[in-house]
Amino acid sequence: MVLYELVTRCAIFDGSSVPRERLPFLIINYGTRPDLAPIERLKNEIIGSEDRDVIMLLEEIIKLCWKNEPEKRPEISEGIWPVPGLWEIFMLG
Repeated sequence: MVLYELVTRCAIFDGSSVPRERLPFLIINYGTRPDLAPIERLKNEIIGSEDRDVIMLLEEIIKLCWKNEPEKRPEISEGIWPVPGLWEIFMLG
């Protein structure tokens, strides 16, 4: 959720009619996730292909971490490196 807010510069479920204290209940019990449309808009606004690639990789991390089945989410020890190409972007800059 934090990565989503950093990438989109939007609070999760911003503008939702659901009280913020109820959000964990919806996330845990119903698998509710924020809309990815702000990330799509961001990708369309970015001019440089390298910047767009970074946003696409961050989006992939978000999707991996939001999987409904916990066993399909990356382990904390894996960090963000299970996403192909991310290590190269960080190392090669």
